Amino acid sequence: MSGDLFVVMRSKETLEAFARRVGDVFQIRELERRESSNYVEGEYYVGTALSLAVVFARADEEDLDGYEFWIHFRTTGAWVQDAAFIDGLADFLARRLTVAGDTVVRILNAELRNREKFFYSLNANAPYASAGQVLVRQE
Repeated sequence: MSGDLFVVMRSKETLEAFARRVGDVFQIRELERRESSNYVEGEYYVGTALSLAVVFARADEEDLDGYEFWIHFRTTGAWVQDAAFIDGLADFLARRLTVAGDTVVRILNAELRNREKFFYSLNANAPYASAGQVLVRQE
């Protein structure tokens, strides 16, 4: 059970700068740089918050041109019975990043070929923290 968000790079932001900026939003106190040939460019960052392992890496999704960063999170140290919890948390985090100025897509079951994508955008005409502040388009 995991959540997956894909985010467009701001300016010429490095993976480390992205991980630290978003880690601050998620209140991750410590990030660790790791190396692995399983990740694009051989590196990723990992931290924990609220019994979640959060991985920041470069994205390489064929159908998501322009989304350079991937945030993958999964529970650690605790069992979650309700899979909807992770989906709800992923939605919340996508909305929080959108309000912070990021362009985000959330993917359900990212490991599958035919998967649902949720694209987030800011509604500048809606009041702050209102239900309509972030718009979601499903594909």
